[in-house]
Amino acid sequence: MQKTLTATSIAVFMMTIAILILGTRAAQNNTLINFFGYSYSVVGSDSMNTEAEDGFKTGDILIIRTVPFSRLKVGDIVAFRSLDDPIYIVHRIIEIDANGHFITQGDANPSVDPHPVSPENYFGQVVLDFDSSGIGQFLLQYRTTLFAVIIGIFLLIIAIELRNLFKSVKEKQTLETEEALKKRQENELAEARLKIRREIEEELKNK
Repeated sequence: MQKTLTATSIAVFMMTIAILILGTRAAQNNTLINFFGYSYSVVGSDSMNTEAEDGFKTGDILIIRTVPFSRLKVGDIVAFRSLDDPIYIVHRIIEIDANGHFITQGDANPSVDPHPVSPENYFGQVVLDFDSSGIGQFLLQYRTTLFAVIIGIFLLIIAIELRNLFKSVKEKQTLETEEALKKRQENELAEARLKIRREIEEELKNK
């Protein structure tokens, strides 16, 4: 049971580290991580900060899912790569043009975005928004450093878990060795007793 829990913990830690590493690389390359069809992003502006139920503000954390382009509709909020700057934008679809591309606009912006969103620069649909109460802004500002610290912590935890695992294996091997030695001693003692008994029986026969 303990081994199973340890192995599960290591697997979870390794997966978390993989997500963090991918997230760090994505941030450095001005792109978004894609992990089994899901991603996350920290909001960098107030272009969607309105009283709308699904609006969000700077510092909020968004969960983005890779939804097929053809399934999206007016009113959905999508993430897409800007054609003017190496950044990702998260705005609402307000219209679909004759080419099937999306006309988007930030809820708090006075005008639509300059370029329609096509399948080529579309990334995914926002499915969840977390009001991070400042955590997102901190991540936005110190993301790379924080990820490095978290990775270091998880590596330390994994090292501890591995040490505990090796210790458990060593203890089991020691216990098995002790049991084998004890059994061997018992067998030797039994053989010695049997030998003595036979010698006594032989002496009695000779008398």
